[in-house]
Order: sequence, then structure tokens, then C-alpha cells
Amino acid sequence: MEVRIVTMSPWATQTLIDLELDHWVAGCSHDSFILQDPNVAVVTRPFPEGMKEELTLAEMFLSPWDVDMGLLRELAPSHIITEDALRRSGLRLKEAEEILERGGLAGCRLVDLSPSSLKAIFAEIEKIGSLFGTEKQAALRIQACRKSLKKMARRISVKKGELVVGILQRWPWFQLASRWLNELMIMAGAVPLTDAEDPFIRPDDYFERLPKILIVGDPRHSLEENVEKAQQLDLSLLSDIFRCEKPPAIMAVDGPVFYDHSCTGLENNLQILGEILHGEPESKGTYWQPVRNPL
Repeated sequence: MEVRIVTMSPWATQTLIDLELDHWVAGCSHDSFILQDPNVAVVTRPFPEGMKEELTLAEMFLSPWDVDMGLLRELAPSHIITEDALRRSGLRLKEAEEILERGGLAGCRLVDLSPSSLKAIFAEIEKIGSLFGTEKQAALRIQACRKSLKKMARRISVKKGELVVGILQRWPWFQLASRWLNELMIMAGAVPLTDAEDPFIRPDDYFERLPKILIVGDPRHSLEENVEKAQQLDLSLLSDIFRCEKPPAIMAVDGPVFYDHSCTGLENNLQILGEILHGEPESKGTYWQPVRNPL
């Protein structure tokens, strides 16, 4: 069977590139970094003004974006890689693949990735390598990534007391970032705002640690879009939520870059965190930017 992969996840797309599997990529989401290749079809787009009122079941679970199902059927993928699709939809894998079959994608295998920690990310990369026969490349890439992160952490980690940092990926409802970013933050020498598994903040939550920095960035938005959105944050509300007299410094990030958790993305993210936390301005204005109350 010919392998034809469509990936709905930017970090999965980058992982396929890292493992030299991009020659099998027939289509990808519009927020992936492979768009310069004219042979790769773009199968999603942001929802236009006046979002579609009727979505098929396949469209709803495949992506949070607007999926071109006609193009997807033309591509006839052997595999579709999604991120958090089963968790978002509440479907089991067999149910999801049956929906794909009814939607004209018979024989297509769904590969859903949903890692929350660094360990789980590396396990998912191993899973992709095993699925497509590149176990050795996956193992070598993971080994090199671990080594690179440790080396970078030694270089950028500066002891400045307990610098407490929160990473906010959704607002005005408050959702903190996944655990893997907390793990990178610790490598960079900071203290995560919370160790809780549940990333959502509720009105009655209590934080023992007071944040000095709040990194904000919707994973779907560019740096410019996140800066504009962050400027609308209510600082007095933040002070009430985190019970601190002085609002934290607000740093906006480029969403697709900052939340890329491929090996390439993890290395970039640790560098960005180091620059934000310890004043190394190499990519300031490119991947991150102070918004309010700078340190």
C-alpha cells in the first residue's frame, strides 16, 4: 500500500520532517511549516466570517479548523495524523475511523497524538517512527534532542531566586499550558505557577506562588495577533486571580512557534524561554514581545 500522509497537527508535520518522512506527506493543515512545498496540499483554513452552521462528524473531530473534505477525499490518504481529536470528540479510535469511512475515506488509518509531558512527546515520536519504519531515526533524533536541551539548559539557566512564571494559552477563559512547557520552564531556571494537571483556572483556585511573568499566546495566533489580544487583558482581574498586589509582566509569544513540540520545536522553545526569563533579546520582536509592565 502506498503511504500518503495528511497531517492536521503542526507539530506532527514538523516531526515528519525531522524523521525525513516529508516525502510521504500529501497534505497538511494551513498552520504547518511545510507550506512552501507546492506538492503538499493545504487541507484546512481558518473559519470564514459566519462560521459554517453545519459540519459533518468527520470535519468536527479532525481539526478545530475548517477542513476541505472534498480535497481530503481527492488526496486519498492512507493515514491522517490528528492532535487531541479523540479527546475533543469523545470518540474511540474505531468509531472515528468508521466516521472517516462513511465520509469517503475508506481504509484510512487515524493516528491521534495527545502528549502532555516531555516523556509523552518522545513516546509519540517513537510511535510515529515505529509506524512508518523509521525507528532508528526516531531514536537518534530523540537522543540528540535530549542532549541539546540539557546543553542549552546549562547555558541559559540563571539563578535569580524563585522566578515564578505562568503560561496562559487561552483567555478570557483562563487555560494554562500543558505540562511539557512547565518542564522546559524548570530547565530554564524558572518556577511554574502551578503543578496541577488540570490546566484551567477557576475563580476559587488558590495559588501559593505569585507570578512575576505571565507568558501569553494562543497556539493558533501569530505574535502580532497575540500582542493585540494580550493588550486587552484586564490587569486588575489578573491581580485578583493570582492574589498579587502588582500585576505580572506580560510577554506575548508567536503561537505556532511556541507550542511546536516536535524535537525542533522543543529546542526553539527552550531558547525562547531563556531569552524571556533571562533577558537575552536575540529573538525579541520575532517570536516574543513584552506587552505590559516589563521586568
